[in-house]
Amino acid sequence: MKTTEDELPYELKEIIRRVKELANDRMLRLPQASGKLGLATSTYWKGVKEGTIPPQVPLGPRISAWRESELQAWIDAKTYAARNNLIIDMKAFVSALTSK
Repeated sequence: MKTTEDELPYELKEIIRRVKELANDRMLRLPQASGKLGLATSTYWKGVKEGTIPPQVPLGPRISAWRESELQAWIDAKTYAARNNLIIDMKAFVSALTSK
């Protein structure tokens, strides 16, 4: 069962809502971000390029980092999908997660 952004399960919409309400968030550099997801950096960058992993936030002209809360939401969504035998459109999830 494939989902679109409008069809995301309620539980995933709640994960997104909680992340967007955070006032304080920790920023992670690439080694910590890819490590948090348990991915090699090349696999991590591939997911960012494909839109299936939240994108980095530019902090300056030559430095970027990832919001830890968005990465935790990604982990929560993957866990929810695996435990409920669902196929989640991660592009739709990441798009909803990172939209304003």
